[in-house]
Amino acid sequence: MLAWALLAVHGATLIAAIANPLPLWAKIFLLSVTVGSWTLSLRHYIFEPAVIAIVRKPDGAWILTLKGGNTIAGRLQGSTLVTIWFTLLHLDTDAGPRTVLLCRDGLDPETYRLLRVSLKVDAAPGTP
Repeated sequence: MLAWALLAVHGATLIAAIANPLPLWAKIFLLSVTVGSWTLSLRHYIFEPAVIAIVRKPDGAWILTLKGGNTIAGRLQGSTLVTIWFTLLHLDTDAGPRTVLLCRDGLDPETYRLLRVSLKVDAAPGTP
């Protein structure tokens, strides 16, 4: 599903770049950047195993269960983004930095609310 969405968005960008009244060199540049972006996005989507479960430990560690059944531990970074609609968890793991997108409709409303509150409390100034 995500691969199709990536293709649709990048395809629409290609069409917009071609239909634009820009000079030829600008169109070629936009087409190159769009194809490069699509390639990198697809490579990232294919080669990085999906996270299927996340567990937050009381000591602040996060355990990610990947699609193949492997687990990796991580620590939350300060750049984590918490909004009403989605949460982007930025984690430092042994395998390198990892970003996990949690959409509001992917969890029941009470669990998502509790996650948002706990992340905002953890990020509040003056907390250890």
